[in-house]
Amino acid sequence: MWNRAGWALAGLAMLTQREIILRFLAPRRRRTFTVAAIITVLILLALELLLVLRGMPTYYSTEPPDYRLSASNWWTCGAAGCHYVHDAVLSACDSGELEGRVCAVNQQGYSDADDFAWEEDFEDKTRVLLIGDSVTYGMSADVEWSFAEKLDAEFPATVIWNTGMPGGGTHQALAAFNVYAPILRPHLTIFAFVTNDFDDNLMPINSWLNAIDPNGNAVAIRMYEVDYAENVISYEVSDIEYFQTHWKFPPANELERQLGLTRLGTLLLRLIDSLEAERPVDARFERRQQVTREYLRELRDIVNEQGSEFLLLLVPGPDDIGRPGLRYQLAREIVNSLAIAYIDPIDWLEVPIDYAPLPDDHWSNAGHQKIGAILIDCVNEFIASGDISDCAHVTMPPN
Repeated sequence: MWNRAGWALAGLAMLTQREIILRFLAPRRRRTFTVAAIITVLILLALELLLVLRGMPTYYSTEPPDYRLSASNWWTCGAAGCHYVHDAVLSACDSGELEGRVCAVNQQGYSDADDFAWEEDFEDKTRVLLIGDSVTYGMSADVEWSFAEKLDAEFPATVIWNTGMPGGGTHQALAAFNVYAPILRPHLTIFAFVTNDFDDNLMPINSWLNAIDPNGNAVAIRMYEVDYAENVISYEVSDIEYFQTHWKFPPANELERQLGLTRLGTLLLRLIDSLEAERPVDARFERRQQVTREYLRELRDIVNEQGSEFLLLLVPGPDDIGRPGLRYQLAREIVNSLAIAYIDPIDWLEVPIDYAPLPDDHWSNAGHQKIGAILIDCVNEFIASGDISDCAHVTMPPN
């Protein structure tokens, strides 16, 4: 018993001695930590001062934006998606705010010489409905040189309505079809699919701000974007004005703002930008594929329900020529899996002759004329036989 008591007393003595040692060392530890913290702060201040003396700018500016936007009245969105407002556009064209193709829109606000209204003689004519975005609209082609206008000129006895609208995705094409197909009752529907639809389809149809900039010029600015995690980010007009002044969006929170007002914080934010830029944008693409596939499935089904033949035109960008990019390959896979008849013109197009100068990636007059010739063959075949299988890739119907 005394032996156990001895051990117990010895253990208690050791614990007491440890407490005494810790109490003795605690002030020294605090002093060491304080000294280390002071040295670290001084080093950071010295580095910050050195970067200031070298004239390094901060990531965020304290200056308010000097770029001011005023919303225009020539753009509207509704049941048919988004389109121009005829009377407002003509007024803006008369004042010089707008020019070019947009000044030739029809009463419904589309790039078409004819208004979208049923006429009695349509019953005995072949009827074609074009749906799509800026490519179908005719962006970067001179008036009368777009593939839609080439088709229209080649088939004067055929009714061809062009509902293409800049900035639209597959959901825009679907909305336009839902409104104008019941009026026209098209025999053939041609949809030009551009790979930026993968992004556009995640955003609201009404995602563009059409406005006047400080110089009185018409500008169209996207109010949304898709981030690396496939989340949709929205921006206020003040954010856009900040971006146009400083070429970056304003800070997302106060901590980021404070970091971005220091030079060392600026280095950190620039490092984050570099790391994000190195991440492949298309590495995470599941949601974009899923949403786009569903829109295309819905479009295919509703076109078929209307009794119209459906033809999809794949639109390669200049970077796809010679080596199709991931998005273009995914578009092929989707339309094949959905058994949608399509035209793949990638082997007929050349860079740079068939594309507008960079940074524009639309077809030039030459590109539009080339695509127009391909579509003329398809429409001729359709008028003659009611079939497009010989001019398009056709897969087996889905199960």
